[in-house]
Amino acid sequence: MAVTFYSSEDAGAPQLTAVNTSYPYMSNIVDIIDAILVTGYGSKAGLGWKRIFASETNNRKVYENNSAHTDNMFLVVQQAISRQYGLQLQAADTVESVDSYSGYSNYVTTYASYHIDLKWMAVGDERTFIFVFYPERVNTTHSSSWDNYCPVAIYAGDFDTPSANYPKSWGILGPGMLNGVMDADFSMNTSYCTGTFMLHLLTDNNNSGSLKRPVTQVPGEEWSEADVPCFVTALGCDVQDSRDHNKPINSITEFTEKVALRSSYSMFLNATIHFKLRGVYNFMPFLSHGETSSIPNFLKPITIEGISYFGLARDRNYIDDYYQPMTVFIQTSGDW
Repeated sequence: MAVTFYSSEDAGAPQLTAVNTSYPYMSNIVDIIDAILVTGYGSKAGLGWKRIFASETNNRKVYENNSAHTDNMFLVVQQAISRQYGLQLQAADTVESVDSYSGYSNYVTTYASYHIDLKWMAVGDERTFIFVFYPERVNTTHSSSWDNYCPVAIYAGDFDTPSANYPKSWGILGPGMLNGVMDADFSMNTSYCTGTFMLHLLTDNNNSGSLKRPVTQVPGEEWSEADVPCFVTALGCDVQDSRDHNKPINSITEFTEKVALRSSYSMFLNATIHFKLRGVYNFMPFLSHGETSSIPNFLKPITIEGISYFGLARDRNYIDDYYQPMTVFIQTSGDW
């Protein structure tokens, strides 16, 4: 299905701004997601999701995707007023009202730890969308402070099911995920507020901080909040230290000329149930996080065999990461 790419750099795009810069913090981040999913802006239409409910204060909205699977997914989105530019999202099976829903996944609770000159990007279709927000300095500065210089990336909606068609083959992946129903105020996980889809924890099942329920219901099981063993991987994505071997390419031009393999990201539940993330890939050989000029390669447009992508690090921006590879590439053109 053809995808649409959105950016705060587009003509007529809404800009991420603060409405209240002290507690309770308020911003227009939910309105930006509303424009991406439903209303559109400028010359771009929305992705075709339906807005089902909205609170009077616009602090919480509920959307429904047009899933390729038997059941559609409901997405609950709200501001997190305990953090500046805070954002919370949760997938649900059923929704009775803006404040009442059941059959839910873990929920994303995240914010940009550096609050100045925030930008955003998004890409998706009526089934799935990916939302990224980040400080402008991500594009210009290579820093040892990973918390202040790393994009926040969230995946919400359908997964593909290569081996079977499960009725609820969708969910949500993002930083700072927690169990239970999201709270309107203080339920923020401040330990993991940066990174791409929480993949740095999803690939380590021994890490107690890893999320365990990115879907609402595991195929073949009744719904519950119980943990589900979850593993997400792509070929070559586990390369963590390349200083002594397989040194990544640090020029985008050279990288695009030498790409030999594209690998999809796969998610396994209970070690047997296979989902595939839509529009999310790794490429080999690897592209370094840092350019030769020590400016990051994050989020820069990359074209490979006529298809556009932008790159992200799977993990947070490590302090000693000049040679660390970026291993997550989001497809922004063509079909997912």
